[in-house]
Amino acid sequence: MTEPTAPDAAQTDGVNAEPEQTTTEPQIDWKAEARKWEQRAKENRAKAAETVRTEVLQQISQALGLTDQPADPKALADELTAAKEAAADAQLEATVFRRAYNLGVNGDRLLDSLSFRQAVDDLPDEGFDQALEQLINQWADKDPSLRLGGRPNVSTGRPVENLRSGALPASDQAPLDVDAWIRRQAGIR
Repeated sequence: MTEPTAPDAAQTDGVNAEPEQTTTEPQIDWKAEARKWEQRAKENRAKAAETVRTEVLQQISQALGLTDQPADPKALADELTAAKEAAADAQLEATVFRRAYNLGVNGDRLLDSLSFRQAVDDLPDEGFDQALEQLINQWADKDPSLRLGGRPNVSTGRPVENLRSGALPASDQAPLDVDAWIRRQAGIR
């Protein structure tokens, strides 16, 4: 008979003592992988910082008006309309001023009146020039102080502001006391 052989320690534990055949995996260089990912992270941080820097620079440039902002068609249309209205208003004022001057009327004082401006706006487009002349003459007839070289307006209590050339008496009638003459002209005794 054959003698039983002593069981192997590996067999008694229930573990097969023979190594199984496994596929060999390549060895990974973890340090190299870490360096590679670290380099990618640095590049991504640099790109993000550059993007933020560029956006902030663009916002600052636009706020300071150093770069052109994208054009908004509605804003441009509104701006164009406002510019056309301002140009038409300035042209109308110049026309009124020239006509008033030619008629011997103070155009500045006429244009300071809101009711006069409203009356000018109400004038018809056809025959505008003649209607404007009639309107200016009507206003000058209502208030003679609008006429250039007309009677000074002494109702303000400050006659010196209302003196115009030609308002002083002739040289042979000049009073010795200018203050007394001004008081007489103003009606103040």
